Amino acid sequence: MPDQQKTKLVHCADCGYFGRRFTDASEGTEVLQAGPTERRSGNLSHYSYLRGNSTATDIVCFRHAFPLQSEAIEGGGQSNRTVEGTLDVLNRERLCGEWYPYTIGRTPKEHFEEFKMQELEERRKDFELRLFNMSQKVQEDSAKIARDSKALARDNKIIAIIIGIIVIGLMFWQTFRPITVHVVVDQPSSAQGVTPQATATPTDSPK
Repeated sequence: MPDQQKTKLVHCADCGYFGRRFTDASEGTEVLQAGPTERRSGNLSHYSYLRGNSTATDIVCFRHAFPLQSEAIEGGGQSNRTVEGTLDVLNRERLCGEWYPYTIGRTPKEHFEEFKMQELEERRKDFELRLFNMSQKVQEDSAKIARDSKALARDNKIIAIIIGIIVIGLMFWQTFRPITVHVVVDQPSSAQGVTPQATATPTDSPK
């Protein structure tokens, strides 16, 4: 959500990260909540019910997006922050990528923790979506591989049948191929007076 605020004009008065911190660090360094009344009035001093007095505070952005205290001093035109300068900072329109909607009763730190929880939830949903898409892709690829394997097996079967037919044909041809007979006539000597005889010799027909 913060990224969406980069193109949207917002006000610190409506931001959950706006708060105040004791000017004197010995009083504490925690960023305190600034309630609706304080945001409207511009009076951000901290009143202590235990001591019965008010303590000066600096206005701050929990995400350090802008130097609000310095802006308020400059806006008031004095050396110290004034109510006018504070209201000017709170109601100034600005582009802020860190802006987060204010919820009454929550401190800036609690707003940030809420934001981080939402961010983690969005990341979890995004991860689950990517995981689902990957699972779908694996299933689609597995189905394609199965189809391709089936087609390959069918083609191999056809090739095996063709090879078998060729082998059987060769065997049949070897068994029943024709025989050529060559006649050899002996030429006896005339002195012996022997009658010529014809002999038949079976030979394989030429290949």
